[in-house]
Amino acid sequence: MARGEYIAYIDADCMLSPEWFSTAEKYPSYPNVLLLNGPVFYHDGSPWLGKLTWIVQWTMLPASHLLMSFLIGGNFIVRRSALISVNGFDCNIAFYGDDANLAKRLKGRGRLLFKMDFWVYTSARRIMHEGIIKTYFRYALNTSWQSFFHRSFTKQYIDVR
Repeated sequence: MARGEYIAYIDADCMLSPEWFSTAEKYPSYPNVLLLNGPVFYHDGSPWLGKLTWIVQWTMLPASHLLMSFLIGGNFIVRRSALISVNGFDCNIAFYGDDANLAKRLKGRGRLLFKMDFWVYTSARRIMHEGIIKTYFRYALNTSWQSFFHRSFTKQYIDVR
């Protein structure tokens, strides 16, 4: 139902960073870019979780973006025409991998841009509930599985609210 040229996807538990809008305003000036994406940091959880997340995000996410089809579903802007051209999200994917699946389908049509200054804060409730290693491993596994095998590895998820 969106009518604008760009559609922003922000998870309900996210808070925009002070830089979010200024980075988003630059988005249309990037040539052939279909999607602008950025990291998420946690506004809750322990201080060590914040530091560890910062290290992981600054090292792994830019590399992951270069190596495979990748986007963080809770923080991106996409050209409406590009989203329509790939028939939107695959609604057959219950939870893990829907964002990687969309990135894979968009990647063949133009550039996907990942910017570290385009970040949001989100809740760490899933990590606090399932643990950081298990949570990060599951996201990495499903993103990789979508990128290389065109399907999610994990079929079920726990609704953590």
